[in-house]
This record gives sequence, structure tokens and C-alpha cells, in this order.
Amino acid sequence: MTTERTVDIHPAIDTALVRRLVDTQFPQWAGLPLKPLDRSGSDHVIHRLGERLSVRPPRHAGAIGQARKESVWLPRLAPRLPLAVPVPMGVGEPDFGYPWPWAVSRWLDGEVATVEGLADSAEAAVRATRR
Repeated sequence: MTTERTVDIHPAIDTALVRRLVDTQFPQWAGLPLKPLDRSGSDHVIHRLGERLSVRPPRHAGAIGQARKESVWLPRLAPRLPLAVPVPMGVGEPDFGYPWPWAVSRWLDGEVATVEGLADSAEAAVRATRR
């Protein structure tokens, strides 16, 4: 038996959809420019919203719980971590045919995590804890 949770659908996520989601659910950010990132993550399609925010709708069912989980845990963990983490600003609800919760977070300057870029991540963590 297949349920909606186990079916791995990949919804079409384009800038027009993200704009509609933001504008209707977070009207305070409706006027901000929206730009897709060329190098989005494997779990989310990432758009930059203005200069200080990002929008992250999940690409697949395996990532659907992250928005709500991050909104609860990142504010609790951030003060205890040696590295910066994005600050959750809101969790959007499914709409316009998009099936899952999605997140708006503060923009965190940096580089996209890649396998090559994370090769020395253990050393980076050690350096961060020595600050």
C-alpha cells in the first residue's frame, strides 16, 4: 500500500510559484526581489528574497519535515554552536498545488556546501571551537 508520505514526488518549483507563496503567506515581504540560486541544495530549491532572506521549498518528500523542525531547533541550538546557522523567520504552508511546508530564513553569507568544500570540515569545526 502506498501513502502520500511514502510516494517520492518531485513538484515543479519555479520562481513564479515561490513568489505566489511568499506574497500570499508573508505579505510583509511581498515587495522584496526574488532570485533563484543557481546552486541550490539537493533537498531544497533556494531563492534569495531581498538582501536578508532566503526561501527554501523542499524538492522531495524526504525533506518535508525540515522547515518545522528547523523553526523549533535552530533558535535553541544556535547560541551553543561554534558556526553560524540560518535564523528561521517563518514556515509557509502548502498552497497553489505545492504540497509541503516550506521555510523563510535569514540569509547567511557563505559558500554552498559541496563535497570538495566539506573535505576539511572536521578541521574547520576544531578551529571554530578554539575562537
